[in-house]
Amino acid sequence: MCYDISVQLISQLKYAERYSPELVDEIKEKIIPQLDDNEQIYYRVSGFEHPNVVIFTDENKITPVISKWGLIPSWVKNEAKANEISNKTLNARIETIFEKPSFEASAIDKRCIVLIDGFFEHHDRHGKKIPNYIYKKDEHPFFVAGLYNEWTNPKDSKTQHTFTIVTTQATGFMHELHNAANEPRMPLILDEKAAKNWLKKKEIIKSPDLAEFTHHEVRPIRGKQATGNEPKSQKLFQSDLDLFS
Repeated sequence: MCYDISVQLISQLKYAERYSPELVDEIKEKIIPQLDDNEQIYYRVSGFEHPNVVIFTDENKITPVISKWGLIPSWVKNEAKANEISNKTLNARIETIFEKPSFEASAIDKRCIVLIDGFFEHHDRHGKKIPNYIYKKDEHPFFVAGLYNEWTNPKDSKTQHTFTIVTTQATGFMHELHNAANEPRMPLILDEKAAKNWLKKKEIIKSPDLAEFTHHEVRPIRGKQATGNEPKSQKLFQSDLDLFS
């Protein structure tokens, strides 16, 4: 599962500047004005909050788009159903994206990549769930696979752009870390080549071995003591505890 992520607009700009310089002006001129200060810097945000995130789609070329987390299929008939289904489509299992009605159309021709700084997962230690932050050792952002769709609300004719993060079976340390679940899962992480293949609908996508990734414990991300969208300077990502001690 992947319900909590860290994502910052500055990471999107650095990616665009390095790999697609022509996208920098597009992000600055079209994307940034649509995001408030909190939306530009998510040190930690839950999918259940349905945040607006900049994703990169496969429409003709790699294109930055503001999208809301929680995919709403185009066939949903009303707002109540849209709100209900968006809480169930934060993640899409790679094994069944061509079988589930919510994801089938998107899996065929509406794929995206999401550039994130890290994600959060809980480890079960003697019945207590300990949140951990997972990120690259070099602290660079990385891609995860996604699907998107557009839904038009019949009530006001406004169109919403929404997405889901694709998950796969856990590998490497994630298999032991995500032990609170019956089947350990994690986001489908993509290197640059795999990201391009994902957008081009090439199906051979393998789970990474996570050799370039690490993790550490963080303060609570659920309940009354949960940290919100707080900066690293407030020690959200610092811990003196070792996960498997």
